[in-house]
Amino acid sequence: MDIKLSLVIPTFNEAGNIGSLIKRIDNSLRKSKINYEIIVVDDHSNDDTNKIVNSLTRDYPLSLHFKKGKKGKSYSLLEGFGYAKYGYVCMIDGDLQFPPEAIPEMISLLDKNGLVIAERKSYFGSPLRKLASKINEFVFGKLILGLPYDIQSGLKVFKKELISHIDPKSIGEWSLDIPLVYTAAELGYKIGTVDITYEKRRSGVSKVNIFKTTLELTMSALKTRLLHKKIYKLLPETKNSAIGAGIIKDRRRFITHTLLPLEKSAVVTFLSWQKVLLFIIFLVFVSGLLLSPRNLLIFSVAILSLIYFIDTIFNLFILQKSLHKAEEITSTPQDLSEIDPTKVPIYSILCPMHKEEGVLPQFIEGISKLDWPKEKLDVLLLLEEDDVGTIDKVNRMNLPPYIKPLIVPDSLPKTKPKACNYGLVHARGEYVVIYDAEDIPDPDQLKKAHLGFLKSPKNVICLQAKLNYYNPGHNLLTRLFTAEYSLWFDIILPGLQAINTTIPLGGTSNHFRKKDLLALFGWDPFNVTEDCDLGVRLFREGYKTAIIDSTTLEEANSRFGNWLRQRSRWIKGYIQTYFIHNREPLKFIKKHGFQTLVFQLVIGGRIAFILINPILWATTISYFIFRPVIGVAIESIYPAPVFYIAVTSLVIGNFVCLINYMVGLAKRKHWILIKYVYLVPLYWLMVSSAAIKAVFQLIIKPHYWEKTQHGFHLDATFSFVAPNPKVRILIFNWRDTKHVYAGGAEVYIDELAKRWVEKGNEVTIFCGNDGNKNRNENVNGINIIRRGGFYLVYLWAFLYYEFKFKGKFDVVIDSQNGIPFFTPLYVREKIFGLMFHVHQEVFLKSLLPPLAQIASFLEKRIVPRIYAGTEFITISPSTKTAMESIGIGQTDIHIIYPGVDMPVMRTRKRNKNPTILYLGRLKFYKSVSVLLKAAKTIIDKFPNLQIVIAGEGEEKYNLMKLANRLGISKIIKFTGRVSEYQKSHLYQKAWVFVNPSLIEGWGLTSIEANSYGTPVLSGPIRK
Repeated sequence: MDIKLSLVIPTFNEAGNIGSLIKRIDNSLRKSKINYEIIVVDDHSNDDTNKIVNSLTRDYPLSLHFKKGKKGKSYSLLEGFGYAKYGYVCMIDGDLQFPPEAIPEMISLLDKNGLVIAERKSYFGSPLRKLASKINEFVFGKLILGLPYDIQSGLKVFKKELISHIDPKSIGEWSLDIPLVYTAAELGYKIGTVDITYEKRRSGVSKVNIFKTTLELTMSALKTRLLHKKIYKLLPETKNSAIGAGIIKDRRRFITHTLLPLEKSAVVTFLSWQKVLLFIIFLVFVSGLLLSPRNLLIFSVAILSLIYFIDTIFNLFILQKSLHKAEEITSTPQDLSEIDPTKVPIYSILCPMHKEEGVLPQFIEGISKLDWPKEKLDVLLLLEEDDVGTIDKVNRMNLPPYIKPLIVPDSLPKTKPKACNYGLVHARGEYVVIYDAEDIPDPDQLKKAHLGFLKSPKNVICLQAKLNYYNPGHNLLTRLFTAEYSLWFDIILPGLQAINTTIPLGGTSNHFRKKDLLALFGWDPFNVTEDCDLGVRLFREGYKTAIIDSTTLEEANSRFGNWLRQRSRWIKGYIQTYFIHNREPLKFIKKHGFQTLVFQLVIGGRIAFILINPILWATTISYFIFRPVIGVAIESIYPAPVFYIAVTSLVIGNFVCLINYMVGLAKRKHWILIKYVYLVPLYWLMVSSAAIKAVFQLIIKPHYWEKTQHGFHLDATFSFVAPNPKVRILIFNWRDTKHVYAGGAEVYIDELAKRWVEKGNEVTIFCGNDGNKNRNENVNGINIIRRGGFYLVYLWAFLYYEFKFKGKFDVVIDSQNGIPFFTPLYVREKIFGLMFHVHQEVFLKSLLPPLAQIASFLEKRIVPRIYAGTEFITISPSTKTAMESIGIGQTDIHIIYPGVDMPVMRTRKRNKNPTILYLGRLKFYKSVSVLLKAAKTIIDKFPNLQIVIAGEGEEKYNLMKLANRLGISKIIKFTGRVSEYQKSHLYQKAWVFVNPSLIEGWGLTSIEANSYGTPVLSGPIRK
């Protein structure tokens, strides 16, 4: 170890020893190549000690200081420590009884220990002194302090930072060693030892009065044991940063990266007076049950009924304010468009991640869509040092330059707010926002927050975006969870903002100015609902939170166990927050008045109701079920006034609560979820079960952060990496690419399937057969099963699913080329509908009555009903709009645009003569006849015109007849089906590509033509 050492020697009349001691120190340290300084603090010796030390200052790195404070060895050492300029300190008595030759060995142990003690194993001192030392070691060390060391040894080496943590009240004339060693143990330092021989004093006399010193040591040991600090502060690594700051509690280090005052932190949940008050309440309740249970129950029921009644009135009040005095900050599209991207500040995004490799791609995609200059984005992925999986995933990804991983050093507490504090110090932006790993924020959210800060007064230092869920239809739990979030963020929080009160923040999408957040010391790393605490804390400091009209979508927990872990942590954090901000209740009331009552209702009342509700429900249900047995007893604790208040709260209170849920869902346009509000009481029961767990954990593990696993919504999809990397995908499609009438839809599906196979997934396509292809085939790793023809393929699909496919796939894709497979009627796996066009107009023009009307009715009336809960995929915004117009895709419609492989090179020149190309299936709705009729009108102007029609289909014969009838058959060339090579040749030779189709979602052939630089002329073209 490269250590620089400060040696402190306390002296009083040590003229016969000090010179030899200094020379021996120098000799042993120089041999070991240890840089050092010697600090002698003399307690006003009346011999030649000072003269000898002064004479040696020319030859050694030595300084002499005369004692300024109280008399005694301990005070001399404390003054000497103040002069020390190095980070490691050695204290050694000046009487030469402790060998300085042991110091190098002691220093070698400092890489693993914070304190090293020279243990006196061999003893040549006086028998009385030896006996006293052994008694001290046993009584003070082992018995009182629980430390099996030679505590009073006069030779110790330790880290200088130890000194700042010692409580001066426990130090006496000779008793520095006891608090020094005990503090080292409390700070979590390991304590090493080196065995030495304690020499006989050669010169001078001992200054120790055995009996007086023993009494002093006894008092010091008791004070140290009983009155020592419970929490020790750790200073940050530098003055201008909170990095490395933290505390030591219960001999464990907690690196929090914040300087938040302890009185505002949840490191201690209950103050002593709060514990006493809770015990008194419990004692009074138990005494009441024993002495007068009926009167106690009447009193308790009356108080609870009154509180519930007040809460009912408050909920009505909040609903009214939310609906009639909405004060959320809104921004119009014009406002957003007027923002100058060159003048916006840097925006830092903190994303704490722990074991989130599954949702990482989704997060990066969501962030990439934010409408903010990418050079002004500072996205920090906060990765825990021990999270090898996520770190490895990030290292293998090609991240954009505005996204950077930041490794949070492994330390306690293992909480999200600790990681956020670390990220806050490293953030470069003027603004800071928190997003969770599963979040998908509105693309314009940063712009809205920026405008929100510009519009708001300076005391608005936090802007909270609304939160909701992107998977409400996953199961019943997600539906109820979504109803709760809609109530909270669309009714409760806007209502609280309207009355200018405290707003418990959401765990994500909180926007701050960085300087304001630093002034608040960031987040409390010991509060497991740090967002709620920060919202209350900023309000109590005189600041405000405002709501902005932007939403971040999250993943609603879809599994009860995972939900229970998350909800119990939230409730535990709310309890922590409640008791933290009630540490000085009178001061709270004096400063905030009525708002204190709001805090009690919103935070305290919410906790109390969750815990008390099951008791009241059980009482009410028992009354009606067992009325003949217990009815009279229950009625006796409800005097008339209390009864009317309680019934009002029961009926009106629950009615208002359910109405609030419905209004919240209506504001979110979650119309399909409103019917589930009637099941919310079941959800309340689940919340109460989580509250019981929260109370239990608060007692035994108050700071334990139960991990909420994300990505369950990905189990039902194939868009991102799932926990099981192999997803089994079944595709029902009319045809495959080898079918004689295959077209762009088949190419689109084939390209998707090939990509999924390349990622390790298993893909099976079930389709029809044109009669000339193998019934089973594997093409490019895709399993293809061909059964049935034009119509029977639908029957075969049902039979194959029922008898062969059921339970063997994770995802089913129902491709709808006119007639869907109606998979929701029989498939139990996750279904995605795939639609390329809406066929209403095609049916009416290409089918004869009554088939046209039947097909139109099926698509417009039946399909929306059967596929009501199905997510859809389509290929263009125009098709999405058409689908929505007839009610298809009520749950969600995803657009996956078609693409083409760009040609490697273009070797062909355009034809010398004007050439028009049509390439595709020859179907009636493709309207190729329009092209032929148009050619008739321009042939006189372009006598050398040539038209190439490539493709097959039942319309081919009619088109050939039409060309003959128009007299243009000589300029028309029907090539039939062409190979990929021939297709490339045709695209390059054509002057223009024509797509006259009656309707196309977005023609694949048009994109292919563009890739060759060939202009495209497309519809709508009407006959």
